[in-house]
Amino acid sequence: HLNGSVYEFWLGLAISYQELGEVERAIAAYHRSRELKETDPTVDLFLADCFLHLNVKQEAEDFLHKAKEKMTQEFAYLKPKFRKISKRLKTLS
Repeated sequence: HLNGSVYEFWLGLAISYQELGEVERAIAAYHRSRELKETDPTVDLFLADCFLHLNVKQEAEDFLHKAKEKMTQEFAYLKPKFRKISKRLKTLS
């Protein structure tokens, strides 16, 4: 029996959807995981990536900014992905 209020469940589901190219479903699952653990920049970073994939620049920028605000030393492993998304964002017109 799955518990629908477990952050890791929703994050895993969202990542799976994103890997399958089902970006809209991924976004919905990321939003649910974000509700469960607002302090984790992982979700904001992955949401930025989803919106970048959809060419929705403003949303991507907003979530990238939110991820940056939450980025502590604990999440240093996310910095390469953060830089990659930032660089891709700059190439959008």
